[in-house]
Order: sequence, then structure tokens, then C-alpha cells
Amino acid sequence: MDGAKPGGAWIGRAMARREDVRLLTGRGRFVDDLTPGGALVLEVLRSPHGSGRIDGLDVTGARALPGVVAVFTAADLAGLGSAAVNALLPGVAAVPLPLLAVGRVQAVGQAVAAVVATSREVARDAVDLIVLDVAEDEAGPVPLLRHVWGAPFEPRGVPVMARVDHALVAPLALEPRAALAVPEEGGLCVWLSTQTPQRGRDDLCAILGIGRGRLRVIAPDVGGAFGGKASLMPEDALVALAALRLGQAVHWCATRSDEFQAATQGRGAASSGTLWLDADGRVRGLRAELEFPLGHWMPYSALAPLRNGGRILPGPYNVAAVEVVAGASLTNGAAVNIYRGAGRPEAAMLMERLMDRGAQALGLDPLELRRRNLALAPQVLPSGDRLCSGNFAGLLDQLERESGYAGLRAAQVARRAAGEVCGLGLALYVEPCGQGWETAEIRLMGDGRLVALTGSSAQG
Repeated sequence: MDGAKPGGAWIGRAMARREDVRLLTGRGRFVDDLTPGGALVLEVLRSPHGSGRIDGLDVTGARALPGVVAVFTAADLAGLGSAAVNALLPGVAAVPLPLLAVGRVQAVGQAVAAVVATSREVARDAVDLIVLDVAEDEAGPVPLLRHVWGAPFEPRGVPVMARVDHALVAPLALEPRAALAVPEEGGLCVWLSTQTPQRGRDDLCAILGIGRGRLRVIAPDVGGAFGGKASLMPEDALVALAALRLGQAVHWCATRSDEFQAATQGRGAASSGTLWLDADGRVRGLRAELEFPLGHWMPYSALAPLRNGGRILPGPYNVAAVEVVAGASLTNGAAVNIYRGAGRPEAAMLMERLMDRGAQALGLDPLELRRRNLALAPQVLPSGDRLCSGNFAGLLDQLERESGYAGLRAAQVARRAAGEVCGLGLALYVEPCGQGWETAEIRLMGDGRLVALTGSSAQG
């Protein structure tokens, strides 16, 4: 960037150029591309232990290394505020973002200390000089909440059961997480690879204890997100804190190892349920249990998967009696947050598997069983959410017609008779939408150009 200092006119020029950016030609501008000359680099010491008391943390060797400007431990962070956690369910005791481990480590990859140096190489060498002593233990999951939708009922009919265990997944975008913080007159400008620049600004202000007028957050081009960049992370806040205290630009970019160890994860739920059907194939009752891991701290949207999974059931089907019990526990792992659907796939997979099991038990075609149990909108779900619209019968009719469903079934029978293992999957689901708010503005410029301004940010 020609050694120019981010902030002020530099930012104006960079943002103006975005109109001409064509990512496919290699001219995108990502956070790691924006590091100005002379910027300091931050690196993090991560715990190799999953759980245990910190008996020793010696940073003297790191502080003495030439080129090291500062080393931060939890003792240096006293008095900071906390990032927000969206309390989507009542009675939840939030466990907010820990910038550095205090007293004990709770997960492999948790940040324990941060080094700021004149180069990435020096910073990494300094991290290797830090001595961490942990007395490991066997701390297990800690139940945090239990929420019930619907009401207990006396089951009647033929029961079918299903269980779906969702593996934990690691979101891995083309661009790793990155942050650049630059002091500017009266405040700070922070560049983040993020899905939520507005929330990032609010959380940084709360952590650092400064007003919103003194801090700007800019999300340039973002090379993928998928939920993994939806919340403020410890490194984001550490970069901003270091820049504010040192009065210099500070930069950090995750490695793939950082992402696997310490970025938020997704899924991980265990979903089980029982469906009761009468002899005519009408669903009379649904009882489901959803168990979600949260990791060792809670990002802003940590409860969204659990809440979505619970309130969506029984989906687009008319079920006379429903009881859904959802629980969440703190675990000794990375934080688990929203990822590609955030509870919607968990609910849909369980309900659709139960419907298939019900069809098998009664000897009905899976499409016919679904057709007999479709909900009529508008309707209030057991969660209290309103199914405001939807022509589900029309959707099934269209699917049957346009897919050539009868032919597909006949082909399946023939292929199985020939020894092949093959199936035909059906899924019909609903999900919450049309909530919240957004801003947009279109300006007609004097030279005839139209300029569109939107509160949404591109995420690759």
C-alpha cells in the first residue's frame, strides 16, 4: 500500500477504489492486503492443553527478545468490558468472550498470551519463548440451560424413533480471519474480515470502554464466512487493544492451524425424537430432545442453533401434540456458533427422518405420508411462532409432477431388484425469516451515476 497510513484520506481512496474491484482478476482487497508499512504484528500463544489450572506463565524471555514491543497476559487486561451475547432464551447465564485465559485454560487453542512485535517472524519466535505450565484435569460438560416448547402429553398410536448425531465442523473460508487496527485522531479504525461490522464496532466499544464516535469498523472484501465470521473474536479485540495502548497500527492474520483450533465451530448437536402415528397415517404426537454443545465461551449468536432447532419443530406438518426439550452445555472445546443454517438443518433432518420411519412402519409411500400431515397456514407453532403462509400441498404436487416421482420410484424398485443399493430422499421444511431490519439508500449523483448504500456487507 505504498507505505501509506490507514485512516483519513487513505481509507477514502481505498474505499473509492472498491467500485473497480474485480475479485476474479485478483484485484480484491482483503484485510491482510491492507497492512501499512511500519505496522506491528500480533501473535498469540495458544494452550496445548484441553483443561487445567495455570500454575505458571513466564513471559520474561519473550519480552527480552529484540523487536518485541509488548507482551500481554490476562493480568494486563483488568477492567475491560465484555462483548454482547444475544439472550435468545430466558434465564441464560451468558459466558462472554475471554480475551486471554484467566487462572485456567478450558480448551486446546485458547489464547493465553499475546505478543506484539516489529515482524511476524519476531512475534512467533517470542511466542515460542513463553513458558506455560498447566496442571491438566478432567473437567467435563457443564449443563447451562434447558428449554421446553410445547407441553407433555400422553402418547397414542404407533411409535417410530430416530436419532441424528451431527459432527462438529470447522468453518474454513478461503480467507482466514484477520484484523488491522490503526489509531486515528481521537480514536481507532479497525479493519475486520467479518460478516457483522456494526456488531463488531459495538462489541469493541464495550470491551475497550470508548464511545461509538471514536471507533470505526470497516469490512473490505471478505473471502467467505458461513457463520465463522459472525461474531467478534479474541484476536480482534486484542489487536484493537494493542493499537490503542501502543499508539501504532497493529495487524494479525490467522493461520489454518489457528482456524482449526480457535475459530468458532458449528453443528455438534445430538437430536433424537419419537413420532406417534395412527392407522390412517396421521401424526398424533412428537417428542424431541435436542442437546447442543457450546464450547468454553459464548459468541453473540451461540444460542441461535438451539433456539432455531427447537422452535421450528414440527416444521410444515400438523401435529396434535408436541413436546420439544432443548439443552445446552459448556464443553472444553472451541466456541460453537452459527454455521450454515444455525439449527434449521438439525430440526429438518430429525423431522424428515421420523417421517420416513413412519412411512416404513405403516407401509405408505413417504410422499403420501407427508401429504396426509401437511399444516395449513396461517397456524401457530408449539413454540409460539406463527406459520404465516405456505402452500405446502401445492409444493408437493409440483415436486411429484416435475420430478417424475412415480418413474423414479419404479426405477428404484428395479435397481434394487438388480442388487443396487439406492434411495430416494424427500424433505419439506420451514424456517424463520422476514425478521429484524435493514437500511438502504440510493443516491442519484450529479454526473448521472447511481450510488447504492446498504447496511449489509458482502461476505464472498
